[in-house]
This record gives sequence, C-alpha cells and structure tokens, in this order.
Amino acid sequence: MRQPPADPLDRPLDPATPAWAGRWVPRLYLGVATALIPWTVYLGLTLPLRQTISHYRAVWVGYDIVLIVVLARIGWLASRRDPRLVLTATTGATLLVADAWFDVMTAATSVGRLGAILDAVLLELPGAVLCAVLARRGLAALISARR
Repeated sequence: MRQPPADPLDRPLDPATPAWAGRWVPRLYLGVATALIPWTVYLGLTLPLRQTISHYRAVWVGYDIVLIVVLARIGWLASRRDPRLVLTATTGATLLVADAWFDVMTAATSVGRLGAILDAVLLELPGAVLCAVLARRGLAALISARR
C-alpha cells in the first residue's frame, strides 16, 4: 500500500543546502528571547497597576484600521492565489490574537470583559486559526512547487 506523500512542512530543512539564515540568526533570536526574561520580570514588578492614556481611542481605531487592511489584503491575495498570502495571513493571525488579548485585558467593566471574551472566542481566535491554516497551506504549496 502506498503511503501519502509527507507534508513538506513536517520535514526539517536539508542541512546540505546553503544556509539561508546563517549561524548567527538562531543565536541572535535565542539571545534576545533570553534577555527579555529578566526585562519582563522587571516590568512585572515595577509597572503601575493602572495607567491612563490620552490617546486610547486613536490606539484602537488605528489598530483596527491596520487589521482591516491586512484582512482585506488576505482576501485579495487569496482570490489571486498570490504566494504573498503566506506572510500576510501570518500577519493577520498575529494581529487577531493580539487584538483578542488586548480587548480582554483592557476591558474596563465585567460586562465589557464578557463581551471581549465572547468576541475573542467566537470571532478573533477562530479568524486567527483560519489565517494560520491559510498561511501553512500556502507555504506547503510553495515548498511542493519548488521540489
């Protein structure tokens, strides 16, 4: 019985191919991630519990405008079967997860928090999963096309 072809994303990059990221890239990212641990602990201990900002509306409207542009671009790129969909869908997934997090965490009242949780569970997080699936499928198609 024939086995289905393995998903190209389940295989690591061939170590015989020229390094596209170099040896310094993994070290850089692991070093930055490590350096952020004490910084995050410091912030957790020193930041005020409450903060009032004067541009609250502009922050959220601006964020949602960026989200609208990215989601519209995903739709446009998907309709054209454009390979740039991979990066744009990844960006969309990231923005939707961040939007859900900040909506829930910045809700001022319990009713507002419940609404934010419902939005996150019913809209933002499923949208992020869809974006991630689109990105993964697009990447797998690109890898398969190269081989």
